[in-house]
Amino acid sequence: MRIGSLGQLEHFLDKELGWRKRELTSLWFAVAGATETMKRVLCRAAVMLLYAHWEGFVKAAGKAYVQLVARQGLPLAELSPNFIALGVRRRILDAGAARKMAPHIQLVELFVKGLNETARFSWKDSIKTRANLTAKNLRDVLDTLGLDYTPYELKAKPVIDRLVHARNGIAHGNGLPIDEQDYRQLHNGIIELLDTLRSQISDAAARHLYRRSAA
Repeated sequence: MRIGSLGQLEHFLDKELGWRKRELTSLWFAVAGATETMKRVLCRAAVMLLYAHWEGFVKAAGKAYVQLVARQGLPLAELSPNFIALGVRRRILDAGAARKMAPHIQLVELFVKGLNETARFSWKDSIKTRANLTAKNLRDVLDTLGLDYTPYELKAKPVIDRLVHARNGIAHGNGLPIDEQDYRQLHNGIIELLDTLRSQISDAAARHLYRRSAA
């Protein structure tokens, strides 16, 4: 979907979060109505899907916001520091890997000339969860987007990292037990964090926090 306006971003976020919540709600009721034997099986399966929606929404929502910013056609100098970094990241990495001086000189010229060129960066590979969306990797994603990590701190270990640990254990074939109470705590925590991220991105876009002048 092309996302070049706040309205398009809002529509995308609502749709993207909506179908994920519906699936998770269906699982919630399935667990509640299952026999004790089936609860153990369903809770383990539900953890896998919960993680999939956690990582999936963070990636999708983050890329949507980056796409919105990229389509504004703004000069690098008018963007917030995180988006300037995203815009020049490839050139920094290329210059760092180069033995010759030319790439280094080109990078210096970019900064000396005031970053007046139009920002160009790909949103398709802008969000890196690095295979496991741990609290540490989430912080890097939020740094990329210029969003505050503080609302996630209290849930870093008891929800985010706990979910990743449980998901990895199950995915690797371990008989990790997940009871109904465990799953519901993870479910409630992740839903809250998904809502938080959706609100943060919407607010940042509406207030033009991707622009340096908005700071």
